[in-house]
Amino acid sequence: MASSRVVVTCVATVLGVLVLLLYGRAMPAVAERTALLDELAELFDTRTHWLLDADVQTCSSFYDCTSTTGEWALEQEKRRISRVHGWATSRGARLTGAEGHVRVVDAGVSGNRGWASVCYNLILTYAYAHGPAPQRMGVRTIHWLEMVRRGERWLIRRDWYWDPFGSGRPAATMAGEGDQVLAADWGQPVAAGVGQPGTTAGPGPDSGAQKEAYNREAAVAYADRYCGVAVPGSTGRYNQRYRDFTFLGGDCTNFVSQVLADSQAGGLPTDPGWSYRNGNPTLAWVRADAFVRHMLQTGRVKCLHRGTAAEVGPSLDLLRPGDLIAVEEKGAIEHLMVFVARDDRGTPLVDSHSADRYHVPWDLGADPGTVFWLLGVVP
Repeated sequence: MASSRVVVTCVATVLGVLVLLLYGRAMPAVAERTALLDELAELFDTRTHWLLDADVQTCSSFYDCTSTTGEWALEQEKRRISRVHGWATSRGARLTGAEGHVRVVDAGVSGNRGWASVCYNLILTYAYAHGPAPQRMGVRTIHWLEMVRRGERWLIRRDWYWDPFGSGRPAATMAGEGDQVLAADWGQPVAAGVGQPGTTAGPGPDSGAQKEAYNREAAVAYADRYCGVAVPGSTGRYNQRYRDFTFLGGDCTNFVSQVLADSQAGGLPTDPGWSYRNGNPTLAWVRADAFVRHMLQTGRVKCLHRGTAAEVGPSLDLLRPGDLIAVEEKGAIEHLMVFVARDDRGTPLVDSHSADRYHVPWDLGADPGTVFWLLGVVP
């Protein structure tokens, strides 16, 4: 019996030493990761206040400005703040509240380098002078961050995400990064003559499929539910029955196609050129320029107006819930949004994917030269 106790004691001692060694080695890594997560929480909490208060002075303390990519990331954040407040000023509105929620999807540390994938949900409220109540809009961004440790701080060296307050392009922090992933959603220059107000480019040979009524109320409800932004009435995620094309060029057209065609949404019948079957979409289902061209050719949509924000302004009243707004830059249609509602001033509000928007004013973040297509869904 004594010998067995000695063996058990020896085995327990060896196991204890091994656990101590392994745990001792793991402790610094766990502590470093915890410090990184704490820094990320503080960063995104501070970002929420930056946007509300238009505070661009304290931004730099969170960025590695010794690197070019860190400087680009900082400048992107400053531009983002300026765009939101510039829009509010131009519309006679003011931001009245901001609430942000951050979820770290994954993170890791290797020496003085760190990385993280972060989901950031932001709800903003704004009010017009003498308006009856604050208006609410929401956005969601998925960030891929590269961090570097400087002393006791973790600083941003790179920040890649789709910016809901920008043109819709990814906010890349390396020259050319934003263009390397835009294969699916972003297309070719608009053909001459396409998009003339008041006309379609068809109807084409399969236009008979459009005769079923478009359920606008269900289309808007679907857009709100699956826009990806966590607000009451939304799932806070995309519809899992469809593939997510964010990393293949963007998911905005895939989302718009769902809004029009899903049986729980608009219910428009598909056709051989525009369909999604067994996870396989046609080009017109997922790419903005191909979608607009196909829908005009088949008579499913009608171009109500095409021009800059100032030029299409008088035609905004023609939009009905469930209609679409396309964004054209440098001669190519690059983004699609669903018109879902109007705020108290009558400003059209949109939902979209890539970037994820919920009831965001239609022209927020647009450049003066941005061209919009107002597309009415037929019937």
